[in-house]
Amino acid sequence: MRYFVGLVLALALGVMGCSSDGGAAGSNCSPGSGATAGAQAIVPKDCDPPGRTTWVPEGCRAVPADADALASRETMRNFHSDEVNSDEVAIALAPVFRNDWTTENDTWNATGPVFDSAGNLYFTPVLPNVPNENVALISLDPNDGSRRFIVPNTTGAPVGVGSPFVLADPDAPGEETVVVALYDRAFAVRTDGSVLWDVPTGLPSSLEVVFGVNYLPAADAVVALTRDGFVYALDRKTGAP
Repeated sequence: MRYFVGLVLALALGVMGCSSDGGAAGSNCSPGSGATAGAQAIVPKDCDPPGRTTWVPEGCRAVPADADALASRETMRNFHSDEVNSDEVAIALAPVFRNDWTTENDTWNATGPVFDSAGNLYFTPVLPNVPNENVALISLDPNDGSRRFIVPNTTGAPVGVGSPFVLADPDAPGEETVVVALYDRAFAVRTDGSVLWDVPTGLPSSLEVVFGVNYLPAADAVVALTRDGFVYALDRKTGAP
């Protein structure tokens, strides 16, 4: 099944998928509050159930790589789902969603969260907007939206332009790795927040950004692309260039 990343973001951060002008054409949505001052809760719009979809796949399916380090395609592991940016997941979802929780109202998330196999969320906020807090990664509990852990932004490099990537660990069956790529720093953590590696990229401290991180099976490496045209590749296991 194919669906837009924006739907996943809406689901994860507790915002129903209705447009600000009352919903998509043909929908019947009661008004919600939208964003409110401070850290008050966002009240989603309440929409009538939609009709049966007429969507069908278009063209050939992308052929996934066969690599032990790639986690299942049951959820969004990267901003565009997987290493081939398919925007597809191998799961069917109900046509109607309800808000469970709203959290992190003091962050701005330009991309969206990714998920591990337990449903835990990981995201890199562009603007934490929290006094005295500078974070490079936040993990949330899927049941109530509470923080599980954070990874501090130790270099001041801009974050939030790309999402983390959740990979499987072939050397530790059942374990997964969350990789984050910044301009001057990259790191990998376990799903419990323990750090596997945290390395400089060789690029200088800068306000330049990274457009996310991907995985290259042939080299068993994580790869990042910067806005100013640099590409760097790091060993998946150790972070070595």
